[in-house]
Amino acid sequence: MSLQILEDLPAQIREQLIKSSKPFIALTVENKGELSLTASKAGGYGYFPKNKPFPTSSKGQPLYLLAQLNFSEFPQLPNYPTSGTLEFYVNLHDDLIGMDLENVKNRSGYAVHFFDDLSETSYSKEEQADFYTQKPEYVVVEGEYQLTGEIRETLLLHDCLEFNQQYGIDFYELFEEHYGDKVDDVLNEIYDFVTENDGDGKIGGFPNFTQQDPRFHIEDLQEDILLFQLDSSYGEGIEIMWGDCGIGNFFIHPHDLKQKNFENVWYNWDCS
Repeated sequence: MSLQILEDLPAQIREQLIKSSKPFIALTVENKGELSLTASKAGGYGYFPKNKPFPTSSKGQPLYLLAQLNFSEFPQLPNYPTSGTLEFYVNLHDDLIGMDLENVKNRSGYAVHFFDDLSETSYSKEEQADFYTQKPEYVVVEGEYQLTGEIRETLLLHDCLEFNQQYGIDFYELFEEHYGDKVDDVLNEIYDFVTENDGDGKIGGFPNFTQQDPRFHIEDLQEDILLFQLDSSYGEGIEIMWGDCGIGNFFIHPHDLKQKNFENVWYNWDCS
């Protein structure tokens, strides 16, 4: 899809769309076999220093690595770290994968850790494997996959809180107002364009959802922005699946991101 499909929109809206453009890192998932402890990856075992307690759930069960971002392996993105690892752990013994529907900030079922200094000795893969005495019941990442990324630009063509804040109208309502009976076809083309441009996941940019942006209903989180997104992905030796072809998102306040403070990151996933 090109911007040609948007030519029917009023000039002011088209101009706002162009101005909404922002850089992000589009991620690609690849099966490269066994990876190092510090590599950017989805699944597997990551770098975790032995001088820190390994992340566990409120029931004392070890959490599982969902993804690890080694920022030295990615192009630079404004306000993001340029080195160190950012790691996301979730509870695979919980059918909600550690998410609390009543309180998204309840981190008893997931954890986010940032390590700027990777010189400390890490738990080895074998030591980490010994932590897990039970098989996970709800697997998201079936294996260990390399994450690579490239800088791209994205337009605010996402059905999310930022769209409503920008235009003062619901995503679907705005396009229905201008395309009438053709709106579903137009939105399908926009969806195909956005999902292809966004890659298998992303760092920064605007979030995607299979249902609704939870920030609509949580007033004190409406300044938070997308930190990291991991989409369902399968085929060619890859299997990442959130429920029924869902998507997972982690959010952060812009001030915390600038300060490299990841203590208040919160998490949501949904599926169709």
